[in-house]
Amino acid sequence: MNKIVREFAKNLHEQRVRKKISQEKLSLACGFNKKLVGILERSEQRITLEKVYILAAHLDCSIYDLLPHEDPQHIEAMIKLDE
Repeated sequence: MNKIVREFAKNLHEQRVRKKISQEKLSLACGFNKKLVGILERSEQRITLEKVYILAAHLDCSIYDLLPHEDPQHIEAMIKLDE
């Protein structure tokens, strides 16, 4: 998976640990398959924007806390490298 997905996974893990909630509990609270958060934290699957919003709501954080913190030009360059 690309760097954007890995950065999202890292941020998701940090926010989940901050809330002291297990992967399974967060998955179920969001209405996802119980293993999805673990899969996302291991960068094994991409995520939809809708699910990012759901995760942020259940983690009591902004979607910006989950998304990569790179400047737009850097993100654009990463996307081009993955193509």
